[in-house]
Amino acid sequence: MVTTRFYAAAAASARGAARTLFILSFAAVVLGAAFSLPGRDLWEPDEARIALAASETIASGNWLVPRLLGEPYTQKPPLYIWAVALLRLVGLPWSWAAVLPSVLALLGLVALMPRLARALGLADEIGLLGGAMLAAMPLVVAMGLVGRMDIPLTLTFTACLLPLARLLAVGEPARRGDHLRLWLLIGVGVLVKGPVALAMPAAATLAYWVAVRPHPRVRPLLVGWGPAVALGVVLAWLVPAAFTVGADYLRELIVTQTAGRMVQSFAHRQPFFYHLVTFPFTALPWSLIALVASVRTLRRRAGGGELFLAAVVVGLLVMFSMFSGKLVIYLLPAFPAVALLAAAALQRDARRCRVSLAAGGVGLVLAGGVLLYRTLQGTWLIERQPATAAAAGLLCVAALLSAWRAARARVPCNPAPLTLTGLLVTALVLPAAVLGANHAMSTRGIAEALARLEPDAEPFVVYGFRPYGAALLLGRPMTEVGSVEDVVLALRDGRCVAMSQRQWQLLEALRRPAPVVARAEPVRFRHRDYEVACPPAATQR
Repeated sequence: MVTTRFYAAAAASARGAARTLFILSFAAVVLGAAFSLPGRDLWEPDEARIALAASETIASGNWLVPRLLGEPYTQKPPLYIWAVALLRLVGLPWSWAAVLPSVLALLGLVALMPRLARALGLADEIGLLGGAMLAAMPLVVAMGLVGRMDIPLTLTFTACLLPLARLLAVGEPARRGDHLRLWLLIGVGVLVKGPVALAMPAAATLAYWVAVRPHPRVRPLLVGWGPAVALGVVLAWLVPAAFTVGADYLRELIVTQTAGRMVQSFAHRQPFFYHLVTFPFTALPWSLIALVASVRTLRRRAGGGELFLAAVVVGLLVMFSMFSGKLVIYLLPAFPAVALLAAAALQRDARRCRVSLAAGGVGLVLAGGVLLYRTLQGTWLIERQPATAAAAGLLCVAALLSAWRAARARVPCNPAPLTLTGLLVTALVLPAAVLGANHAMSTRGIAEALARLEPDAEPFVVYGFRPYGAALLLGRPMTEVGSVEDVVLALRDGRCVAMSQRQWQLLEALRRPAPVVARAEPVRFRHRDYEVACPPAATQR
């Protein structure tokens, strides 16, 4: 009786601590967004490009086919653009409208973690702790604080895992409607970021089917109205869009920009082992714990929630390694499974995770050290922000103490110190870094220079780049010239031209603009200097 009460009290204490960390994770994400959103502009190129496409959608009234600079926007499906446009219509500033869908998706992702754990047959405290650990992963939160589609895609994929697991007989028994829910979420994911939303559940299912003995039945996933539902969700937008602009739009969107990027990328080309090398660093501080847990779980080949999570991680790792185009953020959909795997490993056998836990703390120390160094050096990423330097230093100290405590522990390791350190990164360090990088990542300086030198000119002229955010700030369209001769003609017509400093130096070396340019005003943007070259008439204004 005494032993039973002791274990019950210990379980209640662990559940209470996990619930406290879970609540703190929400507070950390909200604080991170509250600190960073009010003081930032649109970042180039993604946030500004999406916001400009949303602006043209609102102006034209054509929501079927978003346009960018007057041309159909084919780089991504329209769901995120629609969300940005709707938020703008309710009165939010462009920077808020572009970033808030990603922030809300991050909050939804954290909230979903306990439900996913229960669906997989894992204990409640594993789900609560996994949600807190996910919010303590710097890359996850960093992408949640910028306006990109990666976190919304991660949310739809993680939501897919609930009906997928039940249909594969993992954890909870299958429910009526799971088949349709799975395919409906896949259809929504395709509208977020394309066919990769279908490829990821397929990769996870294949990895789990290979790992489990006997093999699970996949018929419940495929037989039914689900594929038709997913196809209907996509075609409900795609068919009217194709009738609006023609078949070339479909070819560019589906073949070139989505499937083409996955199979034969024309950007971000990396060797096949790229994710194998970067994943231990990008999934800090839980990557090593999750990798060790995945190997041990896959060796046992016994079905269950942890094996399903390991199959998700391994399946996505293999799938994205096979694609020629690679970025570290492509693996973000695997990170919720990483957090739950790490939480389960720490709950089951924390003593054996001591080294991995300490390594995660050391990794955060190194990350804080790099951020501190870049801050003090005043690189293009951080423009000498004292708040960022102080936050990075605090991160180094907290992570170092967490790693030291984990390495010296003689009892099962407690993940709370390292989790709290990660939440400190979420609430303070990352917002400070966002604000510090804002000046370098937005084109406000270019827009202000053009507004001062050409207050009434429309459109403004650029050479060699597209400052989408400047177009929104100025409220004017842009004209992109494509050669040195066009630049000279624009200057002779009395127009200012924005270009990179390197292009300006090339023009000076060719002695082409000398007769028509009075001066070039330097403007800082990203890691390079830019120039707004102006004729004499503009400099006299």
